Formats: sequence, C-alpha cells, structure tokens
Amino acid sequence: DEESNTALAARECLRVVARANPSQAVPVVLEAAQAASASPDALDRAAAVHAVAFALSGAREAPGGWAVPLARALSDSAVWVRQAACEGAILLAEELKPSQQVTAGLELLLGTLMELLLREPNLELMEKAAMAAGAILQELSTDEAAAKVPQAAPAIFQAMTKVSHALAGAANGVNGSGENFETRETALEGGAALAAVARCLTSLASVTADHFGPWAPEAAKSLVLLFR
Repeated sequence: DEESNTALAARECLRVVARANPSQAVPVVLEAAQAASASPDALDRAAAVHAVAFALSGAREAPGGWAVPLARALSDSAVWVRQAACEGAILLAEELKPSQQVTAGLELLLGTLMELLLREPNLELMEKAAMAAGAILQELSTDEAAAKVPQAAPAIFQAMTKVSHALAGAANGVNGSGENFETRETALEGGAALAAVARCLTSLASVTADHFGPWAPEAAKSLVLLFR
C-alpha cells in the first residue's frame, strides 16, 4: 500500500504524457500491460494495472478494449493485483469522458466486479470492489444499468449475507475471548465492507429506478438484517 516517490512521480508524469498525446501514448501502455499480465511476479502485474489506470485517467478517453486488462486483473490470484484493478476502476469511472467505448468497458468491469463480490474472501477487497461497482453504476444510464440488474442484484444480496456471517463470527469471537485482535480486525473490515455493499445496492436501486422494483422485496429483506 505504501508507494515510493519514484512511482508517484512516474504516475503523475504518465497522466500528463497521456493527456498530451492519448492516441499514441495509451496504446504503448496497454501493450506493456498485456506483456506484464504474463509475469509470474504479482507486483509486476499490479504495477501494469496502475499504469493503465493512470494513463487512461490522464487521457480521459479510452480506445475499444481498454477495460480488458482491468477485468483480467480482477480475476488474478494475487490480492494486490485485484486491489489495483478495483482502485483503477474507481478512478476511471470518475475520470473518463462518456463514450460508447467507455460505457462498454464500464459494463464489462461491472459484471466482473459482481463476480468478484461472490468469491472474494478478503473483506477489505470486498469493500473496494463494492465501491468500484457503485462508482461505475453512477456513470451508467438507467437503461444501461437496468440490463445489469439480474446479475448485480443477486450478487449484492449474497455479498451482504457473506459479510454478515463473517461479522457474526467476529462478534462471537470478541465476546468469547475479550481481546482477540484478529476478530476485532475482522469486525472493523467487515463493517466497512458491509457499508460499501449497502451503498452499492443504493446506487443500483437509484440508477435503475422502476426497473429495480421486482428486486425490492429481497433488497428490503437483506437490509433489515443490517439494523441488528
């Protein structure tokens, strides 16, 4: 999580370079990311994802297929790579100018993030995935987001259940042992993850409006449990 001054300077410079000539700079970064995706070193793969995110955020426009490196990274075996992809998705949802290519990429990432919510064991990363999904939903139109409801709503409900169970286990551990650091950490991380998932559900329901109606009863059932 700690970044060197060199990396920070390189990222800011990459943003400026990509903004100066996006049509030539961005393909170079995407090509490098494609090569790095095969590296056995997770740090290389994570660095490549960060490079893609910062180059595209500088350019503020994206070619077709721009989201493929991030979507691939969301399925990486290394937590650092998945984290980089989540952070990149949040950044790009906010920075990229609307276009057909950007929308197609955001839709790809949203679907991949929903899959990640279902299988991710790391609570901190679940929080980031939910934050990324929520950021993307805010950038989609009602019809675009509505097409994702059949996949997104059940994934969010299941994520809520999964995190709630982790929190319940942590609460039992703390109550039973008094000063158990690991269970307290789980409680803190789980609480943050659950809040992020709930906000993601808020974004989905808000953006999709009436299209969310059939899912409202299940959403209410899941949310009521959070008041305990």
